[in-house]
Amino acid sequence: MQPGDCAVECPACPHPERNLPEGWEDVPEYIRWLYILIITIDANFRLKLKEKGILNDPALRDGWAHWTRSQPYGAYIAKYGHQVEPNLCDSELKAVNHS
Repeated sequence: MQPGDCAVECPACPHPERNLPEGWEDVPEYIRWLYILIITIDANFRLKLKEKGILNDPALRDGWAHWTRSQPYGAYIAKYGHQVEPNLCDSELKAVNHS
């Protein structure tokens, strides 16, 4: 992993000519969903649990996958962590209030 890399490529995601069967483009519409890429987000605003301090659950490596490196992240939080994000959400979910 290099700085700026987001994550490793998902081996379960559909990749033509790699892990999809021949003729996957021509399957009937009722099973076509089997071969589409579905991207979602977790919307878990409690990522502070990353540093939960569990000794038997160590990170693979500082800064790998979707985590930033600890030192630059800590410096950023020290500089900007006091700022409160304005709530611009008009929905009843109010997810920003819990960020």
